[in-house]
Amino acid sequence: MRSLLLILLCVFSSCNYQNEPPYTAIVIINNDLKIIPDSVFSNKDLTSLCISCKGFTTYPPLSAPGEDGVSYVELPLNELPDKIGELTNLKTLKLNCTKVEELPKAITKLTKLDTLDLSLNKNLNVINELSKIKMLPGLKVLNIYHTKLDPSQIDYLKNQFNKKIKVIITKADYERSLAN
Repeated sequence: MRSLLLILLCVFSSCNYQNEPPYTAIVIINNDLKIIPDSVFSNKDLTSLCISCKGFTTYPPLSAPGEDGVSYVELPLNELPDKIGELTNLKTLKLNCTKVEELPKAITKLTKLDTLDLSLNKNLNVINELSKIKMLPGLKVLNIYHTKLDPSQIDYLKNQFNKKIKVIITKADYERSLAN
């Protein structure tokens, strides 16, 4: 296998504490990922899913290789399948460094989702996806740093969400979120 494929499946059974539900997380780091494996969607207890590239770098403004100061390998993944809606226990979804241009309507079924990280998806027009994102009742954190968003749309976008939702848009916001 030429690329790094790391799938971590962490299952802590409820036998540790009688009233605590199982916790399940999957992390896929693969610079050649074209589709999300079906096995991901078979785990109905999944609470955290992270799909990302091997690494990325942000540069200070004066040493930026490009005008935006971000460098990463974009995954060939260009679609988040409708099956994502089957993961109804999902609380965290991180989808980074992809060629995804739109979110499936099925994402609105993720009623327990509190963190949606769409950062580093430069083809994703967040303004076009607002109607779907706003249908996530449990959303507390929305990370849309380095998505297809015109700077003139930032204030409009921030006004679309209540104060309880932390919206990460700028490079400074993004770097602060990584430090936490």
